[in-house]
Parts: sequence; C-alpha cells; structure tokens
Amino acid sequence: MLAVVSCAAPSSDYQATSSGGAIGIGGTAASLGGTSSAGAIGIAGTQNTAGAGLSNGGSSANGGTSPTSGGSAGDGTSAAAGTASGGTSGGASGGTNGGTSAGTGGTASGAPPAGGNGGTSTGGGANCVPEICNGIDDDCDQTIDNGCPSTFLRGAATAGTTLGDSTGGGPYSEQCANDEVLVGLQVGFSTWLDQIDVKCQQLSLGVDKSSTPYKYSVKFGPTHLLAPHPATTNDTVQAIDCPAGKVLVGFSISEQHTTPTYTPDYIVLTRVSGTCASLAIDMTGTPPALKWKNTTNIGPVAGSYYDSSTATNKSLTLDPNQVAIGYQGASGLWVDRIGPVVSSVQVLLK
Repeated sequence: MLAVVSCAAPSSDYQATSSGGAIGIGGTAASLGGTSSAGAIGIAGTQNTAGAGLSNGGSSANGGTSPTSGGSAGDGTSAAAGTASGGTSGGASGGTNGGTSAGTGGTASGAPPAGGNGGTSTGGGANCVPEICNGIDDDCDQTIDNGCPSTFLRGAATAGTTLGDSTGGGPYSEQCANDEVLVGLQVGFSTWLDQIDVKCQQLSLGVDKSSTPYKYSVKFGPTHLLAPHPATTNDTVQAIDCPAGKVLVGFSISEQHTTPTYTPDYIVLTRVSGTCASLAIDMTGTPPALKWKNTTNIGPVAGSYYDSSTATNKSLTLDPNQVAIGYQGASGLWVDRIGPVVSSVQVLLK
C-alpha cells in the first residue's frame, strides 16, 4: 500500500494522525524538518518534534518513544508525541517482499530495510506443486524431478541354493558385470549334463519422455557368455534363452543314479530347464527396487540317459526382489551341481 500524505493548515504543533500506516504531517516544513531514510515509515523508530524528523525505521524493535510527552498512538497511528505501540521496526523484522511492516494496521512500501531479505522467495508459492517427473522443477526447490528414478544400483552378490545331490567335482563361481543379469543358459548334453554356461545381459534405466509424467522402464543392452564349466566338452551345446525383455529367476534339474546301467554309481544331472520373468520398477518399497513378475518356463533340454520314471526333480525360484547375476556349483568330468549367484537391484532417485 502506498503511503498517503495529508497536509493540514500551518500549525506549530505536530498533531496530524495517519491510519493504516499512512503518514500524517501537520505543521509547516520548518516545524517538521526531517525526512525518512528508510523509504517507508511504519510505527517504528524514534519520533521527535519539529526539526528532528523521523528515524530510519530500524532503531526500535517495538515502536518508538517520543522524548516529549503527549498522546499515544497504537496500531499504525502516529501522534505528535508519545508512545507508538504496535509498530514493528523494519530493522527487527524486516520485510521479505520489498517493504517494511508498518505495525498492526499499516502497510509500507519502498526499499527493503536493514535486516530484510529484499523480497527473495525460497520454496513454496501458489504455482509450486509436488514433482511429477516431467523435466520441470514443479516443487520450486531448484532441483528438477527430484524423487524420480535416476539409475540402478546392484547390491552385494551372494551364493544361492545349488541343485544336485552329487558330492563330486570342484567348486566354480562366475559373475556378470555390475550392470548385468542372467538371461539364459547354455548346456552340453550327451548321456547326461557334461557342460553348463550362462548368458549375461546389460540393463539400464529407460526413460520415455514422449508424454508427461515420464515413463520409466528396464532397458536391455548387449549379451555375452561367462566361462563354461567344465571348460571343454565334446558335446553339442544348446542355448536355452529367456524371451526378450525377461531375466532368469529359476532353475530346474532332474537327477538320476548311474547304476545299474553304469558302475560305479554316480548321481548325474539328466535334464535342465529355467524360469524367466519380467522386471518392473517398484516405487513402493524402501528403497525402491526392481522386482520380477509374469514368469515363463524355458527348456527343458535332456540327455539320452533321462528317464522320467527314475529321475528325481528339483527346482528353485528366487525371491521377487532378487535377480540372478551369476552361477555357481561344482564340476569335474561333467556337471555335478548348479545354482545361481543372486543380488538385488535398487532404484536410485534424483
């Protein structure tokens, strides 16, 4: 609100009043004499009679006191002399948006006083809303799309359950790169399982900006095989791959004793299959993470010795918040045991 100035007839007394922060000036220029250096006058500072003028609005935290006696004024009304109650010093409270608070009833305009921040506004506001992931700083905190997905972070790797009751062979363990997961198997069968390998595929955060809010998904990249176990085989190897966009989340095997056909007696793996699933971004968890759903079976592939009437079937499925990022087990002349190396994938937010 702009200050309103009224000029009464010449008088030797300083007795005009102002309402709502307006300035009343009574008397002649000779009796007033001073000016306000703050640019905006509230009921603050020290008021003097003729010749003294008005203070700069920063000398008192709760209204000024006139050195001479007289009437009193409250809530934005100034008297010729006396106590002004209800005015707030510009130096004490400042103004956040370009002016001095002039007391309970008054409004002042002009330059910000000492102690004010000059009108700078941080956060909030009529146009500020929660972030919706659209490339705009919706919540006015000077960060674009904070709280929206940024990238993936794989957790620590741990050995999962192994399948197979054979106690032979030496241990092996192979892992994909930090940004990869398993998406398939490669097996070598003759009579039983002579070699196994797995396929890794890179994954990353996909962002569709064609509509708002943006849509986030799992994006798949290049694939490669890890080292096989045992290292060599004379058998033809066969790939058992997950459908595009799915990852390996389970293993199944069939095992049999070699006797009475072959002696001595061994337990061998005669059939292998897998379970695949789609990965989805789950924002409800703490922290948000990738979880799998919608399973699909791949395989089986079997050796010539497989007999469903004598085979024992075993299988494993990962927890929904786990992914296979490698494989481990035991092998010698053939494959004795197989199982996954597992981890979790966290969704990092901006």
